[in-house]
Amino acid sequence: MLALDVGGSPEQVHALLAGLEPEIDDPLEQTVWRTTRRLVDAGDLTDDEYDEAYRVLGPSALFDLTTLIGHY
Repeated sequence: MLALDVGGSPEQVHALLAGLEPEIDDPLEQTVWRTTRRLVDAGDLTDDEYDEAYRVLGPSALFDLTTLIGHY
């Protein structure tokens, strides 16, 4: 399974398959997951979610992430 091949744990895979938030230790990866999930589910971020994503990812990476999500 690709998720395991790139470093995901079995617990993270099970959480994702169950539609739950996986336990992610890395703050950057956690912010990417939460931002992606929110944009896919709601199509928008709250001000607090945007502020966190901007702070953790920076403007360039946040732009790249939202562009990539919007593309797919």
